[in-house]
Amino acid sequence: MWTKKKTDNIQSIEAARKKRGLDFPSRRIFLGIGPPRRGSRTLTKILNLQKRATVWQDMAWLPWKFDEKIFYRYLANILAIGSAIAGDNGFCWLNYAERAMAWTDKMLHLYMPLDIRIVCLKREKAKTVASILRNSEPGTTNFTQKGSKWFEKHNKWALHYPKYDLPNEEACARYWEDYYAKAEMLALKYPDVVRVFDTDVTLRDKNALRELLSFVGILEEEMIIRTDIWEGKGDSYH
Repeated sequence: MWTKKKTDNIQSIEAARKKRGLDFPSRRIFLGIGPPRRGSRTLTKILNLQKRATVWQDMAWLPWKFDEKIFYRYLANILAIGSAIAGDNGFCWLNYAERAMAWTDKMLHLYMPLDIRIVCLKREKAKTVASILRNSEPGTTNFTQKGSKWFEKHNKWALHYPKYDLPNEEACARYWEDYYAKAEMLALKYPDVVRVFDTDVTLRDKNALRELLSFVGILEEEMIIRTDIWEGKGDSYH
């Protein structure tokens, strides 16, 4: 629930920004979503090349189950970034996306010209699952508690993922399916705010990348288009 205390907290951050000369006629929050190993680090590097954008990578380690207190703390952190387009590119934002949209709409009506864009990169399921498993520590079971000594020891990390009563590889595949089912539902429901982009096409094709940057809010004449930036090895993305 929104409270005056939360509003005052955000207003104090905005006052501090203005004192430092970090004032813009309008601002936009960027949230990147999608499962791990989808190409997020490559996209973050591209976005941070843009003149008016500052995007963190996995700043918000949000639990899969909605946590209001942590949610508002990370939004305050994003607002404290001194860029016209500021945000975070991390898989944890999926279950917080609609609340973030409602929050920016409330801010717009309260006092601050602010909106939001949410970009979901989508990579082929088989490649994503294989990459997640290949790049995980042996025994890692973020997606299932089934017979897992690792989960019992490291469950603070596993809290960021849903759980399935399946073997780990099957659970990871189900996570991919459920994640994109919800992301694509959001894109259909809020087409002006949420879009799903194919990873392999968008990060390799200049016109496709230009379309993503335009959606985020980068002006055509200010775009820096780079398709030679690569985070990962071979056919693997991070």
